[in-house]
Amino acid sequence: MKKLGIIITFLCVLLSGFFWSEDNTYAKNQSLADFDVSGLKYTLKVSKSSATVKELPSNSSQTIGTIKGGEFVISIHTAEDGWLPIIFNGQYGFVAINQIEFDLPYTISRSNSKSGVVVKEKPLADSNTVGTISSGILMHNYGEMKNGYSYVQYGNIIGYVKTSAITNPKPVVKYISNSTDYINSYLIASKAFGSARLIQTGKKVHVYGTIGGWSYIDEYPDNGEISGLYIESKYLVDKKIK
Repeated sequence: MKKLGIIITFLCVLLSGFFWSEDNTYAKNQSLADFDVSGLKYTLKVSKSSATVKELPSNSSQTIGTIKGGEFVISIHTAEDGWLPIIFNGQYGFVAINQIEFDLPYTISRSNSKSGVVVKEKPLADSNTVGTISSGILMHNYGEMKNGYSYVQYGNIIGYVKTSAITNPKPVVKYISNSTDYINSYLIASKAFGSARLIQTGKKVHVYGTIGGWSYIDEYPDNGEISGLYIESKYLVDKKIK
C-alpha cells in the first residue's frame, strides 16, 4: 500500500507538470484565429512611455518586443493578473495594464465610399487589408494619424482608413419609443455580437445616421451611459424639444 501511495503521488506530480506545461505551450502558441473567436476586441493605446511586450503574462517571461508610447493596440480586454493580451506582430503578446490607456476619446465618422472603405493594418496603401466597412456605416474614429489615414473601429474591424473616405455627420435629436420599458442596443448594425445593453424607453438620444433599418445613437447629453450603439430604427421617433 505504501508503494502504491508513492506511485500515485508521483503520477499526480507528473500530471500536474504536464498540464502546467500544456498551459504554457497553449499561451505561447495562441493564434490570431483564437483571438478572433474569443470575443469583442477593444482599441486601446500605449501610455506616453513605451510598453514592453512579453511572451507570457509575467515579468520573468521572454520579451518579444516593445511598443512606442502613443501607439494603438488591440485587445480582448481580458486581464490575467495585471496583464493584457494584445495582437503584436501577428501573434499574441502581453503588456502590463499600467502601461495602457483606456476609454480613449473618439468622434463618430461615416463611411462615404459607395464601394466601402478599405481598412488597413498600417497607414500605408500597400499594407495588409483588415476588412471593408460598407457605405453609410458609422464607426469610432480615434483621430487622423499620418499619411492621410485615420484610425477607426467598427465592431471587430479595426485599423486605418483614408481620411478622405469618411465624414463626421451632425447628430439629430430623437427619442426612444417602444411598448416595453427597455430595448436592446448593439455595438454594430447587427445582432451578431448580442445585445450590448438595455436602453430605457423615452430616452433622449443623438442620432448620427441610419443604415439598413439600424440607427447609430449616443446619449443626449453625453454622460457616458450610452457610448456609440446601434438600435433598430423602428424604436426612434421625432419629438419636439420643450
